Amino acid sequence: MKLPKMAALGSEEDVVLIDGLISHEIICHGLHTDFSVPMKPGIAGDLFNILEDPRGELLGKSKYPGANQKIHAALRILKAKGVFRGPDLAREKPPSILASWLVTELRSELLKQDCLSEFAKAYRALAVDTFGSDLVGQVKQIALDGCHATDSQGACDAADRIVALLKLAKDNATDKPKSSPNDSGNGEAQRSQDNLSSKIDQILNASSNDLGPFGKGLEEILSANNNALSKSGGGYQPDNANEMQELRQSKTGGSIENRSLLRAGAQKTAAMLSLTFEDMIETVTKSETRRTTEGKLNTRALWRYPLGEEKLFTKTTEGESIDTCFYLLGDESSSMGSKLGPAPAKPADDKRITAHEACKRVSVAVGEVLNNLSIPVGIATYNKVVREWHGFEENWASTLQRFAPTPENGTSTHLAVVWALKKLIDRPEARKILIVATDGDPGNSDVLNAAIAESSSLGIEVRFVLIGDRYMGQYASAGLNYGVALNENELAKAVFESLKRAVTWS
Repeated sequence: MKLPKMAALGSEEDVVLIDGLISHEIICHGLHTDFSVPMKPGIAGDLFNILEDPRGELLGKSKYPGANQKIHAALRILKAKGVFRGPDLAREKPPSILASWLVTELRSELLKQDCLSEFAKAYRALAVDTFGSDLVGQVKQIALDGCHATDSQGACDAADRIVALLKLAKDNATDKPKSSPNDSGNGEAQRSQDNLSSKIDQILNASSNDLGPFGKGLEEILSANNNALSKSGGGYQPDNANEMQELRQSKTGGSIENRSLLRAGAQKTAAMLSLTFEDMIETVTKSETRRTTEGKLNTRALWRYPLGEEKLFTKTTEGESIDTCFYLLGDESSSMGSKLGPAPAKPADDKRITAHEACKRVSVAVGEVLNNLSIPVGIATYNKVVREWHGFEENWASTLQRFAPTPENGTSTHLAVVWALKKLIDRPEARKILIVATDGDPGNSDVLNAAIAESSSLGIEVRFVLIGDRYMGQYASAGLNYGVALNENELAKAVFESLKRAVTWS
């Protein structure tokens, strides 16, 4: 099972559905499904799945009662949404009647998921009308055997037995002797037998799509009806509407001249920043340090020792490092090509830099300071797509040779933030800080606020450096933490203001 680490979108109902999905997957399939038992094609495989879901949950119910409660809560939401429903006589066919009756009755009876009890009674009555009480009783007994089986093979065998029973019932109906036309009672019985044979034949030749709202696996139904998940195939897939697409960057090339120009442009900002930034981080985070070991790898011994074994090194040194990492996200949309600050009275005296240049200087200046402090940092830029220029473990000097963002296209700040947060989720540092430098509006506030709220629970702090004050009101009204630079001389101050709360514990 694969799930996104950050939803960014979704309601409280979606949270309940995800809880139910995780509970079902863990206690049913994770703990009790034997995936070496093959899923057979056709109705045999579908029946196996119908029996395996309650079998696995039943085995986990006594040990993990909370999981059963979460699954029940998810079922209630599916019922409220109309995904799970009672019989629709205009649409019900023999395959959907059989599947819906089994699912609702087994879940309500064995797992006490009584939100389905009403449906179970209605589907049982319809099943008896359709197949007869004798056949329904025999199918139910085999289904119970499958649900109480100790392993997946037992559920699979029970599914095969139900198929064999249906085939036998069809053969018996077909083999009944024909009655004379004058025997109206026997003629009616024969028509009933022919009708049963036809109904069973529909089941034996049914596809998964013929089994109605209850016929699919619970995990598939929960995922398909959750707005916070975009599911395609077997796992979570990016959705162009809800997720930023990444444009891969070459990690080679560039020039030393480019590196020199970037450092020269950011020199003043970096110098001003380091005077306060370095002291502030070192002072505030003295208690947030960790022991680190570094050294030269012994390549001849790599195959002999597990990861983390100090024998991997030919020489090691120990020291303390600040337990913090940063990720810098810079806007490279077309609006960044405009000049920063008010225009001078005389055009000839216009020495303003562009917002794009200001954003580059922020990224380079902060990167320089963090690199000098040996604090892990990553850097990316974004417009309608995102480009990562510097990964946490990459060489900073090499990155500066290649770093050349270009202002073009529109921007999607909210999606870029969601993308960047995923870079920080699995970092081992105690403090994880995302800095976003932009001149644009924050984008979809629902997505952005949901992502930032979720990031806070994951220990990630998000700060904005606004290049110009055009959208300052929107960031303020959204309760986002930011600093503002109205001209080139205020870049360091804007970074400092945005980080004030980031480097002190609130």
